[in-house]
Amino acid sequence: MSNLLETYRPAGHARSHPPLAMLDRASHRLRRWLTGKPGTAADYRRRAEWIRAASCQLQGLSDGELRLLLAARAKALRRTKARMDGGIDGFLAGLVVAAKRVHGFEPHVEQMMGTLALDGGWLAEMATGEGKTLVAGFGAILLAAQGRRCHVLTANDYLAARDRDLLEKLAAWCGIEVGCVTGETKPPLRAEGYAKPIVYSTAKDVLADFLRDRLGAGAAESSVLRLARALAADEVTSGTRTLPPLDTVIVDEADHVLIDEAVTPLIISQKVANPALAQAVKAADHLVAGLLEGTDFIVDRQHREIRMLESGRAKVAGCRDRFPDGWSSAARRAELLDTALQARAFFLRDHHYVIADGKVVIVDESTGRMMPDRQWQQGLHQAVEVKEGLEPGDPTVIAARMSFQRFFRLYRQLAGLTGTAWEARHELDEIYGLKVLRVPTHRPCVRVHEPDEIVTAHEKWQAICAHIESMHRTKRPVLAGTRTVADSERLRRMLQERGHAVEVLNAINHEREAEIVASAGEFGRIMIATNMAGRGTDISLAPGVAAMGGLHVLAAERHASRRIDRQMFGRAGRQGDPGSARAFASLDDDVVVRNAPRWARRGVRWIERMAPVLSRPLSVLLIGVSQRIAGKRDASRRRHLLAADYRLEESLGVPPEVS
Repeated sequence: MSNLLETYRPAGHARSHPPLAMLDRASHRLRRWLTGKPGTAADYRRRAEWIRAASCQLQGLSDGELRLLLAARAKALRRTKARMDGGIDGFLAGLVVAAKRVHGFEPHVEQMMGTLALDGGWLAEMATGEGKTLVAGFGAILLAAQGRRCHVLTANDYLAARDRDLLEKLAAWCGIEVGCVTGETKPPLRAEGYAKPIVYSTAKDVLADFLRDRLGAGAAESSVLRLARALAADEVTSGTRTLPPLDTVIVDEADHVLIDEAVTPLIISQKVANPALAQAVKAADHLVAGLLEGTDFIVDRQHREIRMLESGRAKVAGCRDRFPDGWSSAARRAELLDTALQARAFFLRDHHYVIADGKVVIVDESTGRMMPDRQWQQGLHQAVEVKEGLEPGDPTVIAARMSFQRFFRLYRQLAGLTGTAWEARHELDEIYGLKVLRVPTHRPCVRVHEPDEIVTAHEKWQAICAHIESMHRTKRPVLAGTRTVADSERLRRMLQERGHAVEVLNAINHEREAEIVASAGEFGRIMIATNMAGRGTDISLAPGVAAMGGLHVLAAERHASRRIDRQMFGRAGRQGDPGSARAFASLDDDVVVRNAPRWARRGVRWIERMAPVLSRPLSVLLIGVSQRIAGKRDASRRRHLLAADYRLEESLGVPPEVS
């Protein structure tokens, strides 16, 4: 019966609890601080140094002898006693030698520290350029050698296929197969890919297959009832399921997936024709087009709210006949008008979305990447389409949904890698039970962080262009980071008008991402990128560039998350190379407008006129406070949404693993 349960049980098991309340979180932090987790950075360094020393003794083995050694040590790792008696370190010593023969270099001590951290269930924070791709591969091989199924989740399909190809030869030395499942993998081949001990994929692909399996199994029934029905019908097989039971996962760029994407649910849906909605959205857009901000309605951009004034209500009164049946009631009309106003006031082209192939495509604000498979709900997507003069598409009906936040809590063991996780360490611990280990850099970081340049919104872009030109005259490469597609295009036009050749990487021009980013370290190169900044692709300096100061990174504004600032700045000064970074900031930047109290902004502007010498430090302070407010607000929102998921489960009586 145990084998039957293992075969038929749902892919993953909900072993986690709802998010903690405030006092519980404080108690949880204290308890975790006192007890900690087994292993510290010092412990892992000592073990990593032993592994490197032991690998030197294996250099004389022939290829055949090394393969036999790795196979024997991998077999021994299936026994708990062998793992406890140093079997893991011995296996990794052989893997270091194999890596040198396959890739031509030996992993350094810090990379072995990261590998051990992954095996221990940590989130390893490793700086840009420290070889996180190799560390993830080493960790996956180590877990697979212990008999575990391991998913390695990357940022996109390109990186999943690239990393699989890099690891395939090394894993073969240990007799381990490596699979890859991307958005282009056909359904019959997806189950075959997931059957491999190591699978490279993306979070959205794995979660989508998880939800499809749940729909196919019958989401309204518990796993026990499904098993009972299968036993009665003598149909207990695993052939109907694409995804095997969830075991271990290594998440690359984990801060983006576990924090930034945490509250964005992945939805399995289908489009349903609704001509009445299309007519109603068009009518609402036509009505609000004649309303004036400040006269007919007020926009609160800080809280993203719109309040209709008396004159506005008078203009849209008596418009019932313009709406089709089902949408003509006062409540439905008010909802449609509010949605149409929100589409015009808060959703901006080349910021929140782009127009591609005649369609509105949402842009992920945290990465700058397009998300063609997603739609805003409740008529908002159709309202944006009508605003842009497009024919509204059919709305979608949700068949199944789950947030990444809940999905990753179903894995037996969760580990990850990223360059920026320290700021979110408390949230990662509370939500996922995932502690952050800061792995030191292999070489000291010599990147120079220049003070922020505080400018007004009017003079910002001219100041940025002048700064880029001053760097360009020295032939140093420059990477300019912008928050939105519109800003990247604006900066490109301004620099081209001044006679400069510019490469742009944004949601509109993303096909050559890896190629563009990899060449950013060449002499005199000027590159503009949105937040994606080629995560997962190294920027190597051309010969001679290091002597001139290395890559210079410029941020056009501070972001709501300090982690994103660090990600951008981390593109310079990788692996001990020289480099520098500077941010341009204004009190009119989005992070300040949306988060800083109005009285604080007015106060700083007043001091700017009365005592200019104090304006800069106060502006820097206010920007920092705005980032902290934004971080706390977003963390609270993620926590409340997760709690709402659990309340929904309890009210509907839906089993956690299938909801």
